[in-house]
Amino acid sequence: MGINRRCRNPPVFKAKVDPFLCCVICGAEIPLYERGEVFEEREDWKRPVMKHRNKSVIVPAKELEQTDFVKYPHAWSFFVRAILDDPKTGQMSLSGISHGSSLKPWELPIPRDPQRAFIRNLALAENHWNADFHMANLFGRDKNREAGERIGYPIHPHCWLLLKRFVGHDLIMSNLHAFVRAIGEFWKANKKHWRIFLDHVSVDGVECVDDEPGSPCTHWLKEPRTYTSAEDREHFAMLANWRDELREWHSPGSPLRIPDIQSLITQNIQPQKDNSGQGQCEIQPPVFCLPLDIAVMVVDLIYETQPHCQQRIDDIRNLLEAFRWRLPNTYWQARCNTELLFEFDDLIKAGTAVNWLGLCLGIEELLLDDNWYCNSGLNNRARTLKQLNGIKEGFLRRLNRGVGR
Repeated sequence: MGINRRCRNPPVFKAKVDPFLCCVICGAEIPLYERGEVFEEREDWKRPVMKHRNKSVIVPAKELEQTDFVKYPHAWSFFVRAILDDPKTGQMSLSGISHGSSLKPWELPIPRDPQRAFIRNLALAENHWNADFHMANLFGRDKNREAGERIGYPIHPHCWLLLKRFVGHDLIMSNLHAFVRAIGEFWKANKKHWRIFLDHVSVDGVECVDDEPGSPCTHWLKEPRTYTSAEDREHFAMLANWRDELREWHSPGSPLRIPDIQSLITQNIQPQKDNSGQGQCEIQPPVFCLPLDIAVMVVDLIYETQPHCQQRIDDIRNLLEAFRWRLPNTYWQARCNTELLFEFDDLIKAGTAVNWLGLCLGIEELLLDDNWYCNSGLNNRARTLKQLNGIKEGFLRRLNRGVGR
């Protein structure tokens, strides 16, 4: 049986009474589904859509999860899973994947099978295959729950994969009640970060204008701006009139899969066995055979005396090539922010043979473009991991106390 918010007369939209559909991990509102952008990504998706115009199109969930949206990088954010909570039975489960918000005043049913994904969802009511749900109310009385209606905690598929990586699939699935309570506890304490819009305006290449004007898109290689009180007022007055200073529209890609980083890794994979990078000197002129600690000090000096720029990157490359210095892999790994660039951490743990100098300077070159950090999805990854870690801490705390299982 469908839920009560279904309209008998579709052209007459009733007021939306449920909370807006948001990912309970990253806090972002699920955008309106742009079907054309998704269908254009893969020909094998487009064909059945065009052939069967009045039918839903379903693919394996893993196929959708592993798709890199290259033509429209933001298309990853159209899709959701949900942790479904049935108050009548007390049972909780993980759903499959569907696209989120529609122009209708209700959310579409979602597959019950976690291995299924809708590319086009034309289901109008729940049935054996699909389940209806109401968005959970995290900040107040949940009248739908009180009425015995099924509640859903939506999660972007890529945010779910980040959860699997950093928290663990089995741990979450065996403690779903504790997990959703940790979600509610976290967002009550961090409501200002809830219901953000992933797409936003960038002003002067650094500040991002969304629901918190002036929030920085600043990565670890760039010092954040500081202002005096007078400068603050002047700067934010400028942001209030941001149309005159419009530089770029940011549409963040996936926080999980960043194609430019994958390409950089591929370019720097080496066929030979990985080594520490030491033993740099055979029979060479003295300048080529400086002690390793002196070579490190010289490179450190360049980092300390020059800002993040192409000139600094070129100076380091030219210096190392001219004097044939080879610094240890660990030196470059320490400069790569492997906590955020977890793909690099995977390479270290696997002992993969890569050119760490090329990786380190390569990521520094990508970050020279102020807009890349945001549009690539890396800034969104940093923000999402911060929220995820906050939820994880509360979840593990509950498990340790045996609360909310």
